[in-house]
Amino acid sequence: MYSEDLEGTGAGIKVRGVGYELDEHVFKAAEGNLKKAVKYQQQEVNVELINENSMEADVRARLSPPTPDTYVIILVDPPWQSTRWDRDTELSLNETDPKVPDIISHFKEVFPDQVKSRKLLFAIPCPRNTDRGSIVTLFKDKLLLPVCVQEKIPVDTDEVFHTLVAGVAC
Repeated sequence: MYSEDLEGTGAGIKVRGVGYELDEHVFKAAEGNLKKAVKYQQQEVNVELINENSMEADVRARLSPPTPDTYVIILVDPPWQSTRWDRDTELSLNETDPKVPDIISHFKEVFPDQVKSRKLLFAIPCPRNTDRGSIVTLFKDKLLLPVCVQEKIPVDTDEVFHTLVAGVAC
């Protein structure tokens, strides 16, 4: 494990990425894509991919552990495959396995210092037919303070538009 300065910033900002993926096929695809990106950029990246469940892993230890002034940004890609979701049906963030609100609550417990200092951020990419009520619930139930909800982000070749929900843990 190591940290490196963001190139060219002069700010001494340390960046480290840890990615977890439980599904073996998705993990192998992500691992291959990361290797291609590194080869294309012709430089090392400080990202570690781990083929296990992030809710059961010692994520805090893998992040060195973070000091209270460290920002922790968590990408929660809703685990829709386990719900037998397809692109023709509505996806509720409250019905994924595990549920997105439970994932957020879990990481709030793992990083209490970041919650107190408002330095625990979540980004949640959602398919276009995500139940809007399940997104609103994240804010109404005070799991997150909204940073942005950006809609109509093209992400893949078949024109599936996503919504990106970003929030700070509170």
